[in-house]
Amino acid sequence: MDSTSLLHSLYNITTGTWVTYKQILDAVVELSPATSVEDFPSSPNESSGENYSRGPLSGHRLFEVLGWTPKFDLKAGLLDYIKWRQNYGFLD
Repeated sequence: MDSTSLLHSLYNITTGTWVTYKQILDAVVELSPATSVEDFPSSPNESSGENYSRGPLSGHRLFEVLGWTPKFDLKAGLLDYIKWRQNYGFLD
């Protein structure tokens, strides 16, 4: 991915997969059972996943132009982040 010039000035770093707040919270609790999550009211467009106002950001520039592929899915990325926080003393 080293290049002296790029075709575009902006690239979305994404897997291209839509993820709801609930899926993120459920994954965090699954990977870190000591984590507590409080219920919160959600609007239809936020965490319920019922009425998306738009889909996930497009990663086509990364995928097609640069040949980039993500190394992590949601759970693997969260687990890596949780381990990083544990290793560096950033757990609440």
